Amino acid sequence: MFRKFIVVLQLILIATALYTKGWATSYTFYEQLEDSLGLAPGDSSYIDVEGDSTIIADNPYYFRLFLPLTIYQDAISGSFFSSELHNGNDTLLRVDRTGFEQELERYSAVNRALTEIYLKEPGMVQYNDWEVMQETVASHADRSDNRGINFDGMVDGNGMKIDGNVDLVKAKPRYWKWFGYLAVKFSQNAYSDNWYKGGESNNQLATELRLEANFAKKDVTWDNKLEAKLGYYASEVDGQAKFRSNSDLFRITSKFGYKATKSWYYSSQIQGYTQFLPVHDGNGLMKSRFFAPAYASVSIGLDFKPTFKKKGIDLSAQISPLAYNCRYVSVDELAPKYGIEAGKNFLFDIGSRLETNITWTLFKNFTWRNKTQFFTSYKNVEASCENTFNYAINRFFSLQLFVHWRFDDKVQKNEYLGFHQLNENFSFNFNYSW
Repeated sequence: MFRKFIVVLQLILIATALYTKGWATSYTFYEQLEDSLGLAPGDSSYIDVEGDSTIIADNPYYFRLFLPLTIYQDAISGSFFSSELHNGNDTLLRVDRTGFEQELERYSAVNRALTEIYLKEPGMVQYNDWEVMQETVASHADRSDNRGINFDGMVDGNGMKIDGNVDLVKAKPRYWKWFGYLAVKFSQNAYSDNWYKGGESNNQLATELRLEANFAKKDVTWDNKLEAKLGYYASEVDGQAKFRSNSDLFRITSKFGYKATKSWYYSSQIQGYTQFLPVHDGNGLMKSRFFAPAYASVSIGLDFKPTFKKKGIDLSAQISPLAYNCRYVSVDELAPKYGIEAGKNFLFDIGSRLETNITWTLFKNFTWRNKTQFFTSYKNVEASCENTFNYAINRFFSLQLFVHWRFDDKVQKNEYLGFHQLNENFSFNFNYSW
């Protein structure tokens, strides 16, 4: 059944493409239009991204027909040069495709159908492949440029006369990508005074903000990220409301890269993080506050960014043989708790560092995001693994599980957990991204 549908669709596409009013005239116009835009007629009909053609792997023939209408330069050139062409006597010449005839026929049919839409419904076009590939865009042809091409007196595919006074419009390349994410998390528990197990009624409210500004131009990349989390819960104890923090983070990361090979970049990274508000224990004693502690690192090495054939996977693994790690505690009495000698506020180490960041869409609406960091001075170890599992109910609401494991053998050892630390949170979120 499916094969019959594909055959029928193919025949419809071919018939639509061949039934073209003013085909020969349109061909002449677009041949010169391609030349004015600096296109190369007859180029490969596949879009190649750093040697990877997976952009069309899911459906190499028909996928372009079901995406927002985009001008593809190879669709224009391919529709005329890859299949049936008009010669001077308007007879059809067949190009030999020995060994690939069936595949090229399908792809050429789609190219001809797209070109037909470009000719008859230009207002439907939303994008072009220059924009998709983030390169310079020529949205209109300069019909009186220094190549000597004169469009005056010509007609388009609908028989309309072409105005020769159209300027070349070039859009600036977009080297920056911006991303923002905001989530508000809320949970509530209530117990009656005579609840058989007892319990404390509580309300939890947390916010998460993530901003990214990433630059990419040729072999240079520069990734910048700001992450902020702040969450509090209120519980009622002996008739009084108690407020305590359950998540608090302010982190800035900046990474510069220069391409070495296909998937490897020479890289350097600066990262620093602390918290916003003070935290007290049950006895009212301060445990931490802004810049008590604060962590920072500077690392130099290689960044591995592979391209996966399977979509929905984004991986970056930075290997830094040389790294500088430091911590600062602004409150003197808290310094020993974080491995700093009494009477001092600052501690640094030089060693090696590894950081991996992965975002993986495991299946529809379910995403796993992981950030793993490991630093060793070959005497002490500091490691962290943050896992966020997010299930999107719709565009604005999601369920999220956050699990954070940390190891630091410089801090005071816990009686039960040793140097291991663990934080877990499950929440219902309101999300907004831009």
